[in-house]
Amino acid sequence: MVAPLSATTLAGLIEEFLAEYTAAHPAQAAASGLPPPPVIGEHSPAAIAARLARYRALAAALQHLTPHTVAERLDHALLSWQLEWAIWQLSTLQPHRRDPRYYAGLAFLDPRRLETSDAAECNALLAELRAIPGLLETARANLRRPLSRLAIEEALIALQLAAATLNSTHLPNRELRAAARAALTALAAFSHFLQVEHLPAAVEEVGLGAAYFSDWLRLAEQISLSPERLRALGETELRRQRDVLSALAPHRDYRRLLRELAADHPPADHVLDELRHWIAHARTLLARHELVSLIDTTLPQVAISPPFARWAALSLIPPGRSGPAQVAVSLPDPTWPTHEQAVWLRAFGRPALAVAALHEAYPGHYLHLAFIARAPGRLARHFWSMCHLEGWAHYVEQMTVTAGLDGYDPRLAAAVAGEALLRACRLVVAVDLHTGAIDLAAAAERFRAEAGIEPPLALREARRAALDPGVICYTVGRLALIRLRERMHQRWGEHFSLRRFHDAVLSFGAPPLPVLSRLLAATDVL
Repeated sequence: MVAPLSATTLAGLIEEFLAEYTAAHPAQAAASGLPPPPVIGEHSPAAIAARLARYRALAAALQHLTPHTVAERLDHALLSWQLEWAIWQLSTLQPHRRDPRYYAGLAFLDPRRLETSDAAECNALLAELRAIPGLLETARANLRRPLSRLAIEEALIALQLAAATLNSTHLPNRELRAAARAALTALAAFSHFLQVEHLPAAVEEVGLGAAYFSDWLRLAEQISLSPERLRALGETELRRQRDVLSALAPHRDYRRLLRELAADHPPADHVLDELRHWIAHARTLLARHELVSLIDTTLPQVAISPPFARWAALSLIPPGRSGPAQVAVSLPDPTWPTHEQAVWLRAFGRPALAVAALHEAYPGHYLHLAFIARAPGRLARHFWSMCHLEGWAHYVEQMTVTAGLDGYDPRLAAAVAGEALLRACRLVVAVDLHTGAIDLAAAAERFRAEAGIEPPLALREARRAALDPGVICYTVGRLALIRLRERMHQRWGEHFSLRRFHDAVLSFGAPPLPVLSRLLAATDVL
């Protein structure tokens, strides 16, 4: 039986949602900066059914409330979005039955949290560690054959990382160490279970399937375009970026140009220092111009990626409850074969590092996080749209270079176009994979042929696109922001400036872009 709602206000409904969400997803709550739950939720069929009923009751109650202030309109829209998304996941997609990565994610603990001396965080960690054995027992009962081979393989990698993280950390007290030992035993047993019970019966299917993908677009990112229309946008963008690159390349051979840019990279032991230089340089240039407000006070840390963040050559790890934010760099593993190390190092070409500084730090993710920390309302600081977050970081690459902050550099322009080409390729390939039009091998070949990347990296890109439809968000978000800028230019007329528009885009955090568009149309901010 589900307890009745006690809240009748928007603030009350938000707190009831957060209590349910953080209990069900304590590790994700920590990553997004939410406080720890008083108890850890279960994932049995009965617990899932009760959670689904709770979310539905919250969604029904929310429909009867009318927001008035800007902060209330933002909170109302974000709560509605999160409830619809959660209801669809639990009732239709059902990752708790279909995807072992669901449980691997719940069992993973950010290593930065394991190093804390804060008493409240230690208590939260103890509760999460003690819950892992029961969680993985529930997973054994919940998962239904056949599972995707790709999902099993990725879950096994994630479980291995979770175990390695616990093994490599010296926990501060006896209770935590005992709970960690029990969790490690459970992680090993669950990995063995997947390998023995599920891997032999696995299927080669990849992607969500056409029906689920359409729902994902609508609910995860509030995208109203059909998969066919999205694919056409991606193909158009592919052609546009090929034309840009071809115009910059000798003899119009853009693949050769990309190879030459990638070959101009610093040695592995100089990559971090060179990236730090470009980040400081980008901030200095932005401080001299009127493109966006610089509201942060410190440069981001640049560090070697922890194991859980090695899925990308470069990424920004948000602070969560563990802070601070870090630009994480995944250097080649010295245990890899020499050829593989050389291939991976090509991701750090000097022009690519300059673009990465724009994307990950200024005026990209790091600056965006500073705005998010000041966003109005309760939810905008913790729940983000990937089309907004990644779309902004991708948008600023070309916007900053086009603005000519450091003079026109054709190598930098080519690196920007090369990134746009890769992300447009991700869009096209992801649509094809998630609608069942191509298999993994064909996807990898498309990345090799279109984006000009080496076969090992092409396969990595194909696997990522198959596992995460969110790879479409870079290109979709950038194109949507360009269109929104054009509309706001018309609305504001002579009062328009890039700084005013950019500050307005960032001031609401990172809500879905349709929500942002409605808020900008309804309010004259800044």
